[in-house]
Amino acid sequence: MIEIIATIRKNFGSKISRRIRKNNKLPAIIYGKNKKNLGIEIEHDKFINFFKIKNFHKQDVLLIIENKEYVVKIKKLDWHVFKTKILHIDFKFKN
Repeated sequence: MIEIIATIRKNFGSKISRRIRKNNKLPAIIYGKNKKNLGIEIEHDKFINFFKIKNFHKQDVLLIIENKEYVVKIKKLDWHVFKTKILHIDFKFKN
């Protein structure tokens, strides 16, 4: 299982997301049925390195956020149109 360290985002919106990306981080959200949505940010370069692993996007991911562990699946990746850069990730809580 792949482990990723993330931090909680307190502010949301396109202006805030642009600021996060400018700091080489990646805005993301975790959602799931009967669970509160959780906005997070991840180091972009560390995350993109996982794509070297075969079928990475199909594997379970262990997110470590403030000493708590969450097992999630990648639901959606939004890529930049012509750069090798991810703009946003949607994770889903694994039940």
